[in-house]
Order: sequence, then structure tokens, then C-alpha cells
Amino acid sequence: MKTPHSLLSTSVLVALLAHPAVSPAKPIPVEDLFGESAATAFSLSPDGTYFALIGRDPKGKRSLYARSLETDDTQAWTIDGGGNSVASYAWISNERLAYRVSRHDYYFQGLYSVERDKKTIHRLDFGAVNLIEDPLIDRESLLVLRRRGDGEIRPYHSELVEINSTTGLPIETVWTFKGTPLGIEIDLNGQVRLLKTYYKNEHFFMYRVDSEDPWTRLDLPEDVNILGFGPSGKVVLVSDYFGRDRSALYRYDITRQEPGDPIYEDPVYDLHTSAAKILDAERKVPLGFRYQADHEKTIWFSKEIKQIQEILNEHNPDTINRIVSANLSAGRFLVLCYSDRQPSIYRLLDYGQRRITDLWPTRPQIDPEKMSPVESFEFVSRDALPLHGYLTRPVTGKAPFPTVVVVHGGPWARDTWGFDPEVQFLASRGYAVLQVNYRGSSGFGRRISLELKADLKGMNDDIEDAVRWAIAEGHTDEDRVGIMGGSFGGYAALYGVAFKPELYKCAIGNVGVYDWPMHISEKKGSFSDYAFDFYRKLWGEDYREKLEALSPYFHVDQIVAPVFIAYGRDDRRVKPVQSKRMIAALKKHGVEHEVFSKSWEGHGFFDDEVQFKYYRKIEAFLKKNL
Repeated sequence: MKTPHSLLSTSVLVALLAHPAVSPAKPIPVEDLFGESAATAFSLSPDGTYFALIGRDPKGKRSLYARSLETDDTQAWTIDGGGNSVASYAWISNERLAYRVSRHDYYFQGLYSVERDKKTIHRLDFGAVNLIEDPLIDRESLLVLRRRGDGEIRPYHSELVEINSTTGLPIETVWTFKGTPLGIEIDLNGQVRLLKTYYKNEHFFMYRVDSEDPWTRLDLPEDVNILGFGPSGKVVLVSDYFGRDRSALYRYDITRQEPGDPIYEDPVYDLHTSAAKILDAERKVPLGFRYQADHEKTIWFSKEIKQIQEILNEHNPDTINRIVSANLSAGRFLVLCYSDRQPSIYRLLDYGQRRITDLWPTRPQIDPEKMSPVESFEFVSRDALPLHGYLTRPVTGKAPFPTVVVVHGGPWARDTWGFDPEVQFLASRGYAVLQVNYRGSSGFGRRISLELKADLKGMNDDIEDAVRWAIAEGHTDEDRVGIMGGSFGGYAALYGVAFKPELYKCAIGNVGVYDWPMHISEKKGSFSDYAFDFYRKLWGEDYREKLEALSPYFHVDQIVAPVFIAYGRDDRRVKPVQSKRMIAALKKHGVEHEVFSKSWEGHGFFDDEVQFKYYRKIEAFLKKNL
């Protein structure tokens, strides 16, 4: 098996692997679609002489790698412990990296640091819960957030601490505060200037003029998206509504506590939740920002970087070309190229040498010409909301197609345009795929994304309206519609067959919420107590009565279509009891159903072999019932 360890240790940068073309008459193997890429998360060192990545070691475990662009020397750090793997990392300086280890991709297991050209690993055991923040510029130290207390005998409080990146010992406690830490912002000089926290059913911001000044309450909307400080240190780039229907990008003066005029806005889409600032690898210069419209868009602040983007687009005209890491002084740019049919490819642009080189194709076995195009569409809901979605049709066959509605989770998230293995899996099996950005989905304006975010019935109605649009347009066979999704999408799938049995012929729910009142009540007094307060604020004190009427568990007697339930028995986000009780209710009412579960998986399936088995089961279930 080719791994980053074996491939990156060679002197050749181009790493395209030769694989046989996929026959159009044969479905794409699940291994080709769902096998995790051997390398991902590339980034340049601050001086642009190295790059790092998360890659598979010879045993298949996700590990950290660093490689010199001058000598091709590569160092790898492998994590011991079953199920543990590198989840994320950051460059502390040119010589040192820090990385987080997790289980199931989000259960924190440890914080470590390494020197880029040495094998020694330093474990930074500091407190019970560590969250690595942006490293402090030009200093061999780290910032971590740790939470203390148990919520009852010892009230929760948090500490923001600067620690030694080799020993893990504290250097300075930046601030101690009550509540749950939600994020910090560091200015371009490396000083912590702004914090967001949650305490007693309230989100609030604190800021200071400089590192010697006291912390002061900052009057910002609780859901504002902070992109970071500008060069002056007196202005924060934010995206928010500020009384408008569409969120825009603003310069917010933190001393006067007011926004200026919008400096960028999209005529259709919000910048609110998806806008992200792009920094130079040395973390000293803000280069631009990107956000999600119907396709990903990038807005550059400087003419020079805009010209670099134009060069990339000319060289790769059929893909979105995202600069993921840039060093202006070295003239090196790491680029992620992708499309709806092309899985991501990492490329390196060396502007000084006028050369673009392929570093790593994430799925070289996939032939883009055999993939199905993903088309955006618009429709109008029954209550006159303009909504958006994506339709993917098989490359062979004739409409109307049997259709699978794939519902995104959240629900306060959204579907985006790009290569989606699950969508291509379904399309290659002959199904059209319908993805709907229903009300409450992020990025579509105050009216749709915020004011209707509690409207669960409306969300499900929107999904139904999109299906009926696809039927009316001739894309979908009205007698062969299935629905599937994970988390909130799993809820929507079971809601569909419970409340619209005439429309959906089968449902697949993965780690779904089937009893909303139980799900909300479980958050009370737990580590996620702020989630309980959020839900209670969203649906009111009488949430139980309201949400029982919309929860599939209480209406299982209306389900007649076959159901597939999948869950991980180590899921801490949506407790496994949700799926277990739903399965018991299906059995009690004689509803045909199948179950897929694994004891070591959490909120979703992450192990390759588990994913392969899961999708083979899905394929057989859909073939039988759709």
C-alpha cells in the first residue's frame, strides 16, 4: 500500500498513482469512494520551506508528517493506542508543530508537540480538557483553553493558559472566567484580544485594548462571525446582519463598538456562517476570505494575490482552486483543487520558478469523466420561500429516475457543491440524488436561516416540496423515492416515512434524533448544558409537548415503509438510546427494518472497513426496496 511515509520520502513531488479506469457499466466500488485518503490537511511552515500533512502510516493509522521542500527529507510521528489518531495540527513556529489526538474524530485524547526534523514526541498533559488555539506568533508556546468544575458542586469555570510547548507547563494564565469557552481571537501581533464565552444562558464577548489592559464587555450580537483582527489591531473583521436581511462583511471598531459600512456582500447568499479569513503562512498578513455561495467563492484583498488566483484558474479551469496555505515572501502556495466530479488534489505553486506541481490526489482511483455532475436548482416552498438545493442524476439511464433524498445534518448547516462520495455512490447505482437546503439551513438570509430555524415542521415540508418539484420537472419517479440522512438528516428520514407514507418508499436513518424531548432533556446539567439552554430558548419551556408531535418515535404506528437504522454505540452527541428505542418501537409495531451498529463507533462511521460494510448494506437495502 502506498502511504505518505513511503511516497513522500522519495525525491519526486508528483504523486499521481496509476489505477485502471472505472467501467461505466459497473458501479464504482465502495472501497474507491469511501476509503480515507492516504494524505490530507496540507499546510506550509511559516517560512515556506516545509509542508506538513495528516497521512496514513504503513498500518493505516492517521499520523503527522513534515517534509522539506528543499531536500525532500520527511519525518513522521505515529500515535499509539487503538482508535486514536491525529485529528488536527498547527505550526507553532518554523521548527515546531503541535497536534491533537482524538478518538472517533472528536473525542479528545491528548495534546502533543514535535520538532519538525526529530522523532521525539512531547505530551502536553495540562488539565482535563485542552483545546489548542492559534499558536502565538514568533514564540515557542501554545494557548490552550481548559474547562474546570462539574457544573454542580464545583461550578464550571475556564482558564485560557499559555503553556510551554515542550513541557506543557503553564507560563501565564491569560484569563480565568466563568462558563464555557467558545473561542478566542488573537491579533496580528500574537496577543489575545477577544474572547467568546457562555455563562448562565448567555453568550457574550470580552475584549481588551492590549495585553496589559483589563477585560471589558463587548457589545456584539451573540451569533456574529468573527474573522479576525485587521493590521491596526483596532478593527475586527466580522460578518453579521446588523439589521439587514443578508449578512455582509464589516470592519467593526472595537473601541467605538460599532460597524462601518459593508465592505463586501453577496446579492443572494449570507457570509454569516461560512466566511473564513485567509492568512499568510507567517500569520502576519490577511490575504482575503472565502465563503459558500452556490459554489465556493474567494475574495482577495490585494491585487497581487488576485493575480495568483487567476494564474491558478487558467491552469486548472475545470476546478475550484482553493489556496489553503500561502507564503508571500517565499512565493509558495499550497492549493486544493476540486469539483463536483473531481476529488480533491493538492498542488504546489512555486511562483518564483513558475511551476505548478501535483503533490497528492486524494482519490486517484476515481475517473472524473465517469462521475455524475452536481447541478444547483431553485424552487419555491408552499409558503413562498425561495429555496436552493442540488440535483445529481446518473450518467446512464433515462428520466424519471428512482431518487434518494439525502438530508444534511445540523439542521443549522447546509449542503455545498463539490465531490461527495455518498452522492456519487448513489448516482453510480442508478439513483438521482436530491439535496435540499431547507429553511434553517445556514447561508440564505435572516428570514430563511435565522427566523425560521426552529420550524421543524417547515423544514420537513421543504424537503417534501423539493421532492414534488423534482417529480413535476420529470427528474424523479414518484413511485420510487427513498430518503436518508445522518443526525438531523436521520430524524428527517424517519419523519418522512412516518408523516408522508404515500411519498417515501423507504428510509435510512443514521445516528438520528427520533425523540426530540429526550434528546434535549439529556443535555440538562451535562457538559453540554449550554445546548440545553439553547434548545429551551429556541422552542420554549413547553418544548416537550411541541416536539413530541414532530418526533418519529411517538408516531411509529404511521410507518409502513421499510426502515434502516444505523448508529454507533459509543455516540456521545446523539445517545445510542435514541436508535435503540426506535428499533424497539419498529419491532413492536411490526415494521420491516434492518439495523447496523458498531460498538467502537461514535457519531458516524470512521473506520474504513465499517464504512465499506455500511454502504454495501445500504446498496442492498435500496435495491430491495426502491
